[in-house]
Amino acid sequence: MPVSYVQSLDQFQEIIQQDSYSVFMFSASWAGPSKHLSPVFQSFSNHEAWGHVQFFDVDMDEQPDIVQEAGVSNPPTFVVFNGGQRIAAWTGSAPASLEQFLNRIPQ
Repeated sequence: MPVSYVQSLDQFQEIIQQDSYSVFMFSASWAGPSKHLSPVFQSFSNHEAWGHVQFFDVDMDEQPDIVQEAGVSNPPTFVVFNGGQRIAAWTGSAPASLEQFLNRIPQ
């Protein structure tokens, strides 16, 4: 499933309330690690191992309300939600570590 871009706080709140796993990449266009991990995140979104997970991107500069709601401060940060609950978060730039983080999402 391709990465979808979150365009509003209302959309974000609707997504996180769903009874399914959603992972958000909080990125910034000026941050080198965000640029580096964006295609990796896109690739992982199409991997069958995470077919049960929805993938989203939030531009931290364009969506400060979402950033505040999610409690994120540094790009890139990845946050998993399910049923309105924040399940896990990871900040970093290593593709292998991102893969390990995604592998911890329950099936």
